Amino acid sequence: MKKILLFLGITITLLGIALILFQNVASANVPEVVKVENIKDGECVIDDTHFKMYRLDNGVVPLDENDWEYKNSFKFSDKNAELYKWGVELDEFFDKDISYYKIPQFIQYNNKQFPVTKIGPNAFEGCKNLKNIIISEGVEVISYEAFKGCSALTEIKIPASVEYIAASVFEGCPNISSISFAEGTKINGMGSGSEGIYYPPFPDCPKVKSLVIPGSARNVNFDGLIGLENVTILEGNPDFEGSFRDCSNLTSVKLPNGLKRIPNFEYCINLKTIELPNSITFINYRAFADCENLESITLPPSVEEIKDGAFGWCSSLTTVYISNGVKTIGEGAFKKCVSLTSINIPNSVETIGYNAFENCSSLQSIVLPNSIIEIDNYAFQDCTSLKNVQLPNSLERIGAYLFAGCKNLTSITIPKGVKIIGNHAFENCKSLSAVSIPRTVERIDFDTFEGCDGLKTITIPAKFKNELKDIFYDVDLSKVKITYI
Repeated sequence: MKKILLFLGITITLLGIALILFQNVASANVPEVVKVENIKDGECVIDDTHFKMYRLDNGVVPLDENDWEYKNSFKFSDKNAELYKWGVELDEFFDKDISYYKIPQFIQYNNKQFPVTKIGPNAFEGCKNLKNIIISEGVEVISYEAFKGCSALTEIKIPASVEYIAASVFEGCPNISSISFAEGTKINGMGSGSEGIYYPPFPDCPKVKSLVIPGSARNVNFDGLIGLENVTILEGNPDFEGSFRDCSNLTSVKLPNGLKRIPNFEYCINLKTIELPNSITFINYRAFADCENLESITLPPSVEEIKDGAFGWCSSLTTVYISNGVKTIGEGAFKKCVSLTSINIPNSVETIGYNAFENCSSLQSIVLPNSIIEIDNYAFQDCTSLKNVQLPNSLERIGAYLFAGCKNLTSITIPKGVKIIGNHAFENCKSLSAVSIPRTVERIDFDTFEGCDGLKTITIPAKFKNELKDIFYDVDLSKVKITYI
């Protein structure tokens, strides 16, 4: 009896294995070309799959003329119909219980083959049992929410032909753990955004831990991959653009030599350090903003510009090395870097932007080189630990609120080249004991030294004698020694 049961068990197991192998072979043999007998008004249904015919220009699928995503990118005039070839969009899949599907490369009709180049909006939405999807080479566009709610999907392989993956394509796919691009990928856009709100294609895929981006990729967006831990971008495209915003577990990034611009790592709160290749020419807008655990950064000599907000709100940033070559430090570039104690400004820097170092409350001293032509308003406002500042001789204007709230600033030397001192420039610098304003100054705006009640001596051109109360508002001038020059 035991032998019979053992035999039956082995037989059932073998039959199970055979069935799986058969299914895999059957799946692998899904035809690349699907023949169509009847197309009505440019549409057809094949095996529970709804296809639509579209005109193509150079193989790129135009969407509907009223579709905002592409309405400015393609030609739609029927007068030019002879310039177009026909292509196919997989528009809707009706069988919501399917577990496997391979998108055909071609639809054949009247002995002509038409390439399947687009997966339409919401095409597979709600296919909760879909475990395996093969996107065939030839597909160029995957439209918004195409696989929304396909919660059984575990792996996504993007063929080289795909150029655009729209917003929220894989929303509600929490079991995807692997995303890969074929070698030679043409990907040049992912997700979309409007009015400051961004909709990435993989918003709900927390199991993806690692990504390797081929060197041929042009533009990718993996915003919101909260489980992502490491990213490698391979060498190949110096103009590569990417975004990894809100990848809150990202700790390791490898960037290729030759890369010109930094991808966006805003809100990557666990990123502590990153090595930048000696080919980067600028640090993007908010590239590392709110990376609250970023501790140090060295900018290579190739960098010429630090754009607005690049390192803003990096609350753990203690060390920044700016190589000689940077010309511009943008607006809010280091705003609220509250752990930053010192920073070198090389003699290549010409402009420091609006509130560039505002609220760097641990910054104690700074030397500004003679290459600087302009320091914009609020640049060092509320740097409450700042004690000493050496202004460059090249400076012609001290901007409004430039050092306002620097309550520990004890001394300041205003260079002879300065012509204008802006309003509230030194407001509430309560530790400032002496001020000397050279004759070259042509204009001092109101409330420039408001609340500087620690002043003991003032040296100022006689031409400002009648404006003292406005310039030194809320300062008891009867207790101050004033010298006119």
